[in-house]
Amino acid sequence: ITHFLSGGLFKGVGEVTAKAITDRYGLDTFDVIEKTPEKLTLIKGISPKKAADIANAYKEVISLKEAVIYLTEKGLTFNLALKIFNVYKNHTISTVSKNPYKLVEDVDGVGFRTADGIAEKMGIAFDSEFRIRAGLVYILKENSEKDGSTCMPFSDAVEKGCDILGFSPDDMSLRFEKTVADLILDGKVK
Repeated sequence: ITHFLSGGLFKGVGEVTAKAITDRYGLDTFDVIEKTPEKLTLIKGISPKKAADIANAYKEVISLKEAVIYLTEKGLTFNLALKIFNVYKNHTISTVSKNPYKLVEDVDGVGFRTADGIAEKMGIAFDSEFRIRAGLVYILKENSEKDGSTCMPFSDAVEKGCDILGFSPDDMSLRFEKTVADLILDGKVK
């Protein structure tokens, strides 16, 4: 516990402070930090602000652990899970579980296929609005990054969108039109 506390995750907690905390609270240290951090002020050199900082850092470490476990269970690498956590912080699990396709818009290096794999494991519908939106954002990003073009005719977007999403153009043209309109309203595309 002392090594964990003094390992650099908790700002202002070095070896001496970590030892003082664990000497006083022993195996209950993490319970004290999580549930009653004000008890840390009983230790010399720990102010109420420092106690709150330690508790907040502990919450973030716990969130990081939970988020990494959650994301790696969905098939992501540890490094990608950390990258996603750095974007969403304590909201990682809630954001990804609500809409894994949001990763395509918010996290560099997460493509449509990765988000689609997570969504499939979560049972999100094949024709979900989230999926269509992410597919179109991905196509537009690819067009911009790989081809260097910031403009794409709607008919090309529909064609590429149908390819990546597995839909027929006749069925999806109107849905794509609505999704593009929503993306414009949200400021994601022009």
